[in-house]
Amino acid sequence: MVIDHLENYKKQIALHPLFDTAFQYLRSIKTAELVEGKIEIKGDDLFAIIASPGTLIDENPKLEAHKVYIDIHYIIEGTELFGWKSISECDQPIDSFNDEKDYILYDNKDFSTIKLTKGSFAIVFPEDAHAPGIETTNLKKVVLKIKI
Repeated sequence: MVIDHLENYKKQIALHPLFDTAFQYLRSIKTAELVEGKIEIKGDDLFAIIASPGTLIDENPKLEAHKVYIDIHYIIEGTELFGWKSISECDQPIDSFNDEKDYILYDNKDFSTIKLTKGSFAIVFPEDAHAPGIETTNLKKVVLKIKI
């Protein structure tokens, strides 16, 4: 997992051929024009999901992991408590991997957390089980999905 601020995006673009396009999209966002939902950028290879959950607390967070997509969670407004654990240490799957939706959920409770703030992002790779939205305050975010 990588945690950083958008102003430092150039340090990350070598990690994947579509990261430059992904970060250019994030840099071009005009907050007032964003509408919740899915936005195609490069078809299924790169798309954005806009979410505004506001303020909430997840009393029973689950870790999730993907095989086909890398996620970039970018905070437009507010804050988000974000969980992380290496997939190699996740031993409590809730169900088998869902190939159609590209995810598996884990019920492991002993994970690390970090507070993401406005302008920051988290890049999560297939080896990163993550729990977004553990606690949010006035949150508006973009999740970019980048096909591996």
